[in-house]
Amino acid sequence: MRFSDEFIQEVSRHTNLVDLARNHVELRRAGDGDWWGLCPFHTEKTPSFKISSSRNSYHCFGCGAGGGPIKFMMEITGQGFVDSVKDLAARANIPVPVSDPRDEKRAASKRTLLAILADAQEYYSKYLFSSAGEPALRYLAERGISREVVKEFGVGLAPPVWDGVLNYLSREKKFAKATILEAGLVKAGKSEDHYYDVFRDRIMIPVTDGTRNVVAFGGRTFGPNPDPEAAKYINSPTTAVYDKGRLLFGLPQARPHIKSGGIAYLVEGYFDLIAMSAAGVKPVVATMGTALTQGQVNLLIGCAKEIQLVFDGDEAGARASKRAFPFMVNAELESRVIRLPDQNDPDSFVRAFGTSAFYDLSDKAQDLFDFWFQSLASQQAKTISGQGRILTEVKDVLAQIPDPAKKQFVRNQVAARLNISPELLTASTRVWNEGGEDKGDGQARAPRVAPNDLPVDYNKISAGFLSFVITHRECLRLLDKSLLSYWPEDRTKPVARAFVEQYETRRDIFPEEIRLEEDPLMSNVIYGALMGARQYMAPESLNQARNMLLKLSDAAGQKTKQEYTKAIKQAAAAGDTALVETLMRAKQG
Repeated sequence: MRFSDEFIQEVSRHTNLVDLARNHVELRRAGDGDWWGLCPFHTEKTPSFKISSSRNSYHCFGCGAGGGPIKFMMEITGQGFVDSVKDLAARANIPVPVSDPRDEKRAASKRTLLAILADAQEYYSKYLFSSAGEPALRYLAERGISREVVKEFGVGLAPPVWDGVLNYLSREKKFAKATILEAGLVKAGKSEDHYYDVFRDRIMIPVTDGTRNVVAFGGRTFGPNPDPEAAKYINSPTTAVYDKGRLLFGLPQARPHIKSGGIAYLVEGYFDLIAMSAAGVKPVVATMGTALTQGQVNLLIGCAKEIQLVFDGDEAGARASKRAFPFMVNAELESRVIRLPDQNDPDSFVRAFGTSAFYDLSDKAQDLFDFWFQSLASQQAKTISGQGRILTEVKDVLAQIPDPAKKQFVRNQVAARLNISPELLTASTRVWNEGGEDKGDGQARAPRVAPNDLPVDYNKISAGFLSFVITHRECLRLLDKSLLSYWPEDRTKPVARAFVEQYETRRDIFPEEIRLEEDPLMSNVIYGALMGARQYMAPESLNQARNMLLKLSDAAGQKTKQEYTKAIKQAAAAGDTALVETLMRAKQG
């Protein structure tokens, strides 16, 4: 969308920068029309951030930031120019030029939802600081969260009734119940025009967007005897103003600290973040208990130089860290993992051990790629089946990295760690954007890789047959000792012999028992064959496998005839007619 210069100037004129900045900075008047405060774009102890009322502009003498209202909005929220202008226009009640009347209707609807959510936050906050909220305040204090921190994050309390916020918003604030439903604060009952509160008897954490508008809530149970049947957390649903995959909890508060120090600590839960902030660790953002998305990581581009993942010290936390890897590669952000002790989450850790212990862990944070690969290597990377599982995960990760150069960089790193050739890994992990097909359902399809596109060792029929045996159970019946008589004398023969022996004695094969370190060349052949079957072999496995054996047998016979012909020529040249006759009979027989 392109705005006229006149419209942009009108928005700037009608935006009082002092009033706008007060949402983010504590300002004090000094002189005629000048206001000073601590810069929101870097950490400082002495105020160097100045706003000139007469010019409606700002300048920081510490970090050099400066500009007008639109620039301030862009810097403080991380939004682009268009979104910043739109938000400021809405703040000043200036209609945004639209070409479609439906756009204005949607914008008006969003403004109503934001007003409802803002009033709800005020309602929850007042209830928390009433006499009824004392138990909740004690609970928060026991967790190291002071009243100042509660106010900083706008924490509130939902009363233990079915229609508290409903009655407040519909009766006192005169909002339509159906619109309150659209805001995600109530649910519809069975009877017509019957609604009830979503959040009841819960500590309420407001979620804000880049301009600090409340767009959603997270509600947590509390107290010594919470309902065992109730979920610990309830979150607002997706609405016209809230998409959880596009927001990070706490980013407005953390942004200046992240910009100053360069590091953003990424945690999962609301209370992880609030507890860390209360303890003095300020550059923290949270995914609100849901899986991390690329959109959330992208919010930190231009704000953070490095992201440190601080997830729970258990298997779930490890999985969450691994899932983050492709997102960090795409965003080109340095990323590390803070390994918390088992049974600890960020909240419990900082309360038990303090901020110094946390920063010690931060100093020792492990590179995310090393962490990811370490988890891969733990999947029995020394066995064929283990490397098969690694291949699957590598493919999944590469499918989430659209840039070919970044994709190849990851392949090269993995290949080096697995001690296999990058060419082999490239051939085995080609996914969409490199010839693969996207069927429209969001799932990558492996591309059709012709045998001649694979490294020469994997063009052999012998390797293809091993692939079928490994991946198609119905081919096991073909593992007979006789095939060893015509099997080519290449690097695959020890594998074929091992499979024949396994099937003869145990009626099955166990590739995982073949240790890769015994013969690196042989292991590459097996691994490549396994990948080849997954990449280009057709599903008519049994007939194709039989045809492969026939070709191997024919090739062996042809090789034998060629050897006889050569021997006959040598005998004839030596004048040994008796040997020539003997060899001729053997060749024909």
